Amino acid sequence: MLKPSSQRNIINAVHQHLHNHLSDSCNLANLLPLLTKSKVEVCNLILQGKKRSEIDRLLNKTEKNIDVVRAHIRKKLNIPGEQDLKKYLIKLVHPTFGVMRQSCSAYSLNRKYLSSLKP
Repeated sequence: MLKPSSQRNIINAVHQHLHNHLSDSCNLANLLPLLTKSKVEVCNLILQGKKRSEIDRLLNKTEKNIDVVRAHIRKKLNIPGEQDLKKYLIKLVHPTFGVMRQSCSAYSLNRKYLSSLKP
């Protein structure tokens, strides 16, 4: 069993790794050349675990506008409506992590979840 300080260090390292590698909009723009800059920005915020209300506040847009942008992202990337957009983007941006996430429920990109693990 790890000491609480070691557990915090591991969680912080995982959080920093995910933040650095999954939310880099330059790489995201290269992976998603079909999308406009604003759609890539929304994808980036989704990968950061932002909710629709947070995204609209950050981008100074309405919730309806964000819903339309999300629909356009789904259409451009051929993502079925029943598939979770965040999970799809995770697999697209970092396929290894997507597979690992499915097989190990202890991993999550959600900052609230990572924070809840801190002792």
